Amino acid sequence: GTAAPSCCDPGRMYTYHNWDVMGDSFLDQLKQRLEEVGRPTVLLGMHLCGALSLRAIEAFAALPMVSALALAPCCLPGRSEPEEVAPRSLFESKQSTAQYQAWCQHLEQRLSQAVPTANVTSNYVPEVLSPKNFVLCGVRRAA
Repeated sequence: GTAAPSCCDPGRMYTYHNWDVMGDSFLDQLKQRLEEVGRPTVLLGMHLCGALSLRAIEAFAALPMVSALALAPCCLPGRSEPEEVAPRSLFESKQSTAQYQAWCQHLEQRLSQAVPTANVTSNYVPEVLSPKNFVLCGVRRAA
């Protein structure tokens, strides 16, 4: 990774990695990095398009050292995606708002299924100046 100084915490260095989030090696790369760092971790996915939201949920489920997930999804996956990525129910309505709401509901269900022990919450945040203003959070319960 490339080291860069923190704008929020002078004297601390942060690293940036150029990884293919959808690639086969991503979860292993992230796990290795989290083990190296050994610090509490929250996975943040802001304005994730399509299947990237599902990938964030997959990463949270696969990496028990990640204590929480905060996800703000953006657009839906394409209609041509497989059913497990883009259920046909997402496209029952022609209204984009209804489709987005169905997508958010689907993501919430997927998160609850992927990490059944997590405390899952969601909310539409009117202060977000976008029609894509849904925030989904999952927090692992203490063991």
